[in-house]
Amino acid sequence: MAFTQFYAQTTGSNLNSGSTTSDSATLTYASGNWVASTGVFTVASGNPSSDGVAVGDFVSVYADGSTVTGFVGRVTARDTTTITVSLTAKSGTAPTDGTGNRTLKVGGAWKGCNGTEAFPFDFAAGTMTNSSNNPPHIAWKAGTYSITGALTHSPDTGAIWHEGYTTTIGDGGFAIIDGGTSGASYKLLNVTGKNTNILYFKFQNNGATGSVDGVGITGNENMFYRCVFKNLRGMGLASNAVSNVTECEFTGCNQSNTSTKGGVQLLSSGSVCLRNISHHNTGSNATGFFLDQSMLVQGCIAWANGNDGFSSVGDVNQTYLGCDAYDNGRHGFNMQTTASMCANFYNCNALKNVSGGWNFGTNAKNGFIKNCGFGSGTQANGTDVIEVNAGIRIEGKVTYTADTTPWNSPSTGDFRITSSQAKNTGTGYYLQQEGGYSGTVAYPDIGAGQHLDSGGSSSAGLMAVF
Repeated sequence: MAFTQFYAQTTGSNLNSGSTTSDSATLTYASGNWVASTGVFTVASGNPSSDGVAVGDFVSVYADGSTVTGFVGRVTARDTTTITVSLTAKSGTAPTDGTGNRTLKVGGAWKGCNGTEAFPFDFAAGTMTNSSNNPPHIAWKAGTYSITGALTHSPDTGAIWHEGYTTTIGDGGFAIIDGGTSGASYKLLNVTGKNTNILYFKFQNNGATGSVDGVGITGNENMFYRCVFKNLRGMGLASNAVSNVTECEFTGCNQSNTSTKGGVQLLSSGSVCLRNISHHNTGSNATGFFLDQSMLVQGCIAWANGNDGFSSVGDVNQTYLGCDAYDNGRHGFNMQTTASMCANFYNCNALKNVSGGWNFGTNAKNGFIKNCGFGSGTQANGTDVIEVNAGIRIEGKVTYTADTTPWNSPSTGDFRITSSQAKNTGTGYYLQQEGGYSGTVAYPDIGAGQHLDSGGSSSAGLMAVF
């Protein structure tokens, strides 16, 4: 996938944008030498043709004395005395005619968010594209971006990507947004716009008192991928909009031990919850996953949470595929809804949960627990299934040998499937009887971390960062 590329880093003057790591040009423009209707800057000093400015470059425009750009635009033309900047392929607000002196910077890296400064989260928009209309991508150099106040990302003018990296984009290095451990809690980042993709970020620490969530989502169509949410006063991530949360980790959340808080909360139907792990959210009220609307939950692990592993109290239709609930302080899967619910569980595990592996209220009217695994001996749940007159059908129940689990080493976060009782014993039948066809049968494992038959060790593709 091609991008329009920009960079951010933890240090340096917040003066530069572009596709290189060092300044390539600095030009000054006198008051009045800007025509807002055409995007033309007339030079006060320097020569755009010989100072490294090329058509297609992006320039960051600064008022005198400013440390944060208010306008970034793509160069569409230049000669020895002028630069023409696009008024559509841009972010921010262009200067007006007759305003004060301006400095234009080409090349370099922006300084990322710091203190109470949210830039470039609150600035970069999907309109900041090259001539091929490729979406903007901001690569954040790995390191700690220390902030002292809540940040907001609000642009919703097209897709935009924010991604941490160490040396090469795509290498999985983390950009760390750290809110500190003193004072009243506050939200590290609130995503109010849409079409934002945030990859390889770690959100940690957001104060010492109160119960404010670490990260919030109120705009639709946003994605968090391979992000870590750690040591936060309220929810790690709380979403009230359609969101995609994939391969993320939640640990040490709900440090305030507030009721109905924990690792991650998704409250909008149609959200994606895929291959996430929520663990060691240890307060007695801390639940791994709050999923209170209709959605598919696949390959997720809830481990060693103080309260429930997974919880839903909504009027919903939920399906869980290959999920694990292990060693949680109350129920593994708690479906204590006050309204009608259809809940289906296929190829899931529930072991060593203090109360129930599954707990259903009277309003859970229909659904399956099919080919799911249960512990015995020291790995047994308090009760495997608490139905309370629910209409849940259990088929293909697998009870593991006493004192064993289906995983390689769950106490160290290794949930790879190793037990022969779990390998290839999940349900996966495709009915094809009509016309004399023989049908198709698949053989998935019971659990999130599918095994590899040969050629190396398997991996669930989940992170465990403490």
